[in-house]
Amino acid sequence: MALRVAVPLLSAEEGLHREARLLDRVRTTAISGGVVFWRSQKALSVPRVVESRQHFGAIRAAMAKAGWPVVVRATGGDVLPLTPGLLNIGLCFAHPGSSAFGIAEAYKLLCEPLIEVLGAWGIAAVCGRTPGALCDGEYNLVVEGRKLAGTAQRWRHAADGSGRMAILAEATIFGDDDLRVQVAAAEKFYRLSGMVAGLKVDRHVTLAELLPGPYAELGGSGLLEAMAAEIAQAFRRRFGWPACVPSD
Repeated sequence: MALRVAVPLLSAEEGLHREARLLDRVRTTAISGGVVFWRSQKALSVPRVVESRQHFGAIRAAMAKAGWPVVVRATGGDVLPLTPGLLNIGLCFAHPGSSAFGIAEAYKLLCEPLIEVLGAWGIAAVCGRTPGALCDGEYNLVVEGRKLAGTAQRWRHAADGSGRMAILAEATIFGDDDLRVQVAAAEKFYRLSGMVAGLKVDRHVTLAELLPGPYAELGGSGLLEAMAAEIAQAFRRRFGWPACVPSD
């Protein structure tokens, strides 16, 4: 029987809070791991370090007035506009503290199942940087030189003092949306910050652009829910969880 996965439309604050709650459940050893999927209402997600930029309060107010409320997240990266057409994934798992396991290994546990699912859908993705893309990073999921998804991480020590680590690994997949809107929002934020963005719309690609046939016909939230269900199955096979762990 296929696993059914809900992908609720949430405020950005609530989506990030659900990820944080799941991470805390892993940190306190209540569960060994789990995953949440969500779509976001329109917002601009920025890492906490951005708060220290000069005139951040005024910039935040200006973006909100333009229809892009700014939310601060705990993971790293850069400015990322969120819309309902993006699939947000929060994967949480525990790992014994070890010098042999680091950021690269954690990204591998996140990205390999995603690449596996995309491959089953006929999309050949790899990890790599995409200069000119939104929130560019070494572990983007890239298809023929265009960014399909971005990733980030957060680590916390387990509450039991064992040295075990609780890890939140995030991914955001461009699903079915006009990425010109996201790029324009990020460029506005950079301009207000006195920075040059150097973003290029053609360095991005969406699932809807890549998928011919039945999956593409799903469109919108149906496409993202179908993708989320297969990703949940892949995580379950990888981690051995009995089911997709709910957010609360």
